[in-house]
Amino acid sequence: MNLLKYKIQLLLALSALAISCTEIIDINTQKSEPELVIEANLALNSHAEVAISKTIQLSDSNAFERIKTASVELWDDKGNSEVLRVDNETGKYYGSQLKGKIDYNYKLIIKIAGKTITAQSKIPKLVPIKALSLVNSVYPGAGKAPANTKADFYEITVAYNDPVAEQNNYRVQLFLNKKPLGGIYVYDDKLNNGLENELNIVVFNESIKNGDTLLVEMQCIDQAMFNFYSSLGADGFRPNSSSPANPETNLVGALLGYFNAHTSEKQQIIIEK
Repeated sequence: MNLLKYKIQLLLALSALAISCTEIIDINTQKSEPELVIEANLALNSHAEVAISKTIQLSDSNAFERIKTASVELWDDKGNSEVLRVDNETGKYYGSQLKGKIDYNYKLIIKIAGKTITAQSKIPKLVPIKALSLVNSVYPGAGKAPANTKADFYEITVAYNDPVAEQNNYRVQLFLNKKPLGGIYVYDDKLNNGLENELNIVVFNESIKNGDTLLVEMQCIDQAMFNFYSSLGADGFRPNSSSPANPETNLVGALLGYFNAHTSEKQQIIIEK
């Protein structure tokens, strides 16, 4: 993941659209020092997984290289700890002892080239999916498409009961045939605390066909991660924003990335058009 590069590329592309086709524009992009990117996850009842890489320049065509020389430790608030081991094939660091537990606070400590990066995250209480449904539509809100009609909109509804006793934050991830569909779907309960809720997600995808598997994962995340994903979808594109901004992070010692300790519940639907 290279958030900064992606946002700069998008802004440059939008700028190019507003310029005459016959005008040659020489854009002077200054080179910057590579930044560390941390992608760390700890799911309920699972081991930690951490990927460490560096940003690359706009002119670089090579893929992000995983950093395999870091020291990565995970601690819980009961004093238990482990050192994550790197897998040379994937370039990721994996835990094998501590598993994610509800209401546990976790601390990640990464040391690399004399630099220390830390982050903390808590696994909230699990809110289960009550029901999951999907409607294939010609356009959003049109209802189920008639047979033999080209329909590439998919309206996904995730129903759940929000607990009244605490503040809750949710993230939904979508996977098509085990591959991420993309999109940022995060929600809080400020307006619907303690109520029966339905999250409605609309996806447009022309490649989906009968027999494909759509997997929906709902995560309960802490406030810091809600802030991260919310800012990831907004920063750099707000009114009066002159340049892309880094999303809010719970990392200390690095600007890009996150440590997400979360619950995870997955349900799937077989596509039937």
